[in-house]
Amino acid sequence: EWIGSFGSFRIRDLGDLLITDWECPPVEGVRGINLARRDPDALLVITASAGKQIIELAGQTVWLRPGAVVINSTRPTGTFVIPDRLTKRTIRVPMTALASFDTGSRVPDCLLMDAAENPLAKILQDFLIGIDSHYGRMSPVETETTRSALLTLIAGTIRASELPDAGEGELLPLLRRQLETRIMNHLSVGAVRV
Repeated sequence: EWIGSFGSFRIRDLGDLLITDWECPPVEGVRGINLARRDPDALLVITASAGKQIIELAGQTVWLRPGAVVINSTRPTGTFVIPDRLTKRTIRVPMTALASFDTGSRVPDCLLMDAAENPLAKILQDFLIGIDSHYGRMSPVETETTRSALLTLIAGTIRASELPDAGEGELLPLLRRQLETRIMNHLSVGAVRV
């Protein structure tokens, strides 16, 4: 744990996934091009349990607040404002960790979801909370299984954000086509896990 003038944080790893819990005071900052270039290619999954953070990225304003899940790339530059005390969690996911998972046609620079309206965002949020109660007691196999499940949820959440709006009668055939496509694309790799 680190405590300083910019708040405190606690880091835990889940294989190559880095989970960080932050306590942040009010602060403003800039994520410039030099930092973005030095940063390894990764995604950040961000949730908040108290306070808010305003993130400005290339003409897009994102409000991180309790109940929101933000998934963003480490590549874009921008600014951020934390107007009041903020408690948040970030999960740093190397892009190489997502390589074997189907994230759809592209990984978004920034994806904002409301857990109250998006079932996958709610499941992802709940899963992250569930990791806390078991983190220090997991065997290596349990840690790897938890890592894989978390990556599946993140990839599925990204993939689902691309789904077109389908009527109730169209949804099942759409999901079936996507499942068949995934199976066909991965048959040559070995066991198909969905």
